Amino acid sequence: MNMIKLEILLPVLILVVGFGGPWLFRTLSARRQGASTSPTLCEVDPLALSAYLESTDLSFETRTCQDTLPGGLSAAMMPALLDTRNGDPTKGQIVLRNVNVGGSPVRGITKLSTARLRPDLVRAVQFIRVPLGGPGAVAHAHLRFLFAPGGAELAIRRETVDANRRSEDQSDDLFEPLEDLVLSWEAWRPPGVDFHMIRGLDPTTYSLSLRAYSGPQRFLEDALGSRDWYVYTLKLPGGVAGAADLLRVALRLGNEAGQARLEDLLGQAGDGNVTNGKKGNSGTAADWSSVRQALNALERTKENPAGPDSQPRERTPSGYQTLLRSCGSMLLYSINQTLAEPRQANGAGSPARIPQADLAENPDWMTSLAFASKLRVCWNAPRALLFLKRNPTSIPGWIPGHLDRAGLLEREGGSPRLVHYSMDHATPWGHRDHLLVR
Repeated sequence: MNMIKLEILLPVLILVVGFGGPWLFRTLSARRQGASTSPTLCEVDPLALSAYLESTDLSFETRTCQDTLPGGLSAAMMPALLDTRNGDPTKGQIVLRNVNVGGSPVRGITKLSTARLRPDLVRAVQFIRVPLGGPGAVAHAHLRFLFAPGGAELAIRRETVDANRRSEDQSDDLFEPLEDLVLSWEAWRPPGVDFHMIRGLDPTTYSLSLRAYSGPQRFLEDALGSRDWYVYTLKLPGGVAGAADLLRVALRLGNEAGQARLEDLLGQAGDGNVTNGKKGNSGTAADWSSVRQALNALERTKENPAGPDSQPRERTPSGYQTLLRSCGSMLLYSINQTLAEPRQANGAGSPARIPQADLAENPDWMTSLAFASKLRVCWNAPRALLFLKRNPTSIPGWIPGHLDRAGLLEREGGSPRLVHYSMDHATPWGHRDHLLVR
């Protein structure tokens, strides 16, 4: 009983007592020691962006801390989008745009590319908990899909399209294997803007973006932020068929949220302005119209490689919310939507869905806390306690326990199988001393 009370009271202590601690007001994953100046923001070249979207064999480079889309949101954080125009339904192939595959995090360069995926060749899915410091329940969450040989590849070229100039390179396209894909729901915001958990209670503060990474790229970015991976392997109904369903559902959810938000942003295009008033490339309305046309073309096809039977039953909300539509909540929602699928490869019944808060809700009392005084936060502490007691899966660090109780995690020795990866010792690809020149 005491342990249960501690688990319930801990988030309240985080929200109330922790208000005095700077780690709560700022993202624990990106402390900016000594940051003295705001970055100079610049709207990306719409002709470069449309060229990238119109071709599957180009990469797109952005300056992580400078380049924006119309409206001011980070170009580097563009959501993963389905390209049903270029998929191959006969092979069950999905084409996924905006996969973060490289660049240079230490130079502030993000490189986005296109992946070709075979859901039927997913061999395993992992739920990754990434502690952010402080109490263990405070964590980020990813899904990592591991592919069998031939299951995924990256379409690349020797040259890339720079976000601020259109490339005329005509070199032949190249392909390279992609061993794993990481999906991460994130608070989409302008470059240089830190994430605040409390301010994220207001769904108008941040947009919602499903970002896709190659496994090594996401691990590198987490390692640079001193963030380790705690990896659990999912055990889904239907085995690999269930894993394929989860990939389709997760990408469909991300595509719906991403396309809807991009439509809104491009409605602001053509004036060359960003949210802090600094002017970048003066793309004309006609230039940005070409981007809208390229985005619309991604979905123009009779066949949907993601599968019509994977269509979610509810439209994805577009606003990030710390307790309702966070990294963990959205991943859990993807899992629940997969469990609700009528199709099961092995004919077995599906486990019951894991209870979670209604994603469509935006309670006024919760929104009001985003910019509230400490006194108001304390006043609402009992209400927060009741909410967390009823919706414990709103805390990302607690989700693995609920997955285990639902029988959705691989177990070993009577406990969930857990692997800890860190640049201090083992990584998913071997020990660091075997990977780096010493």
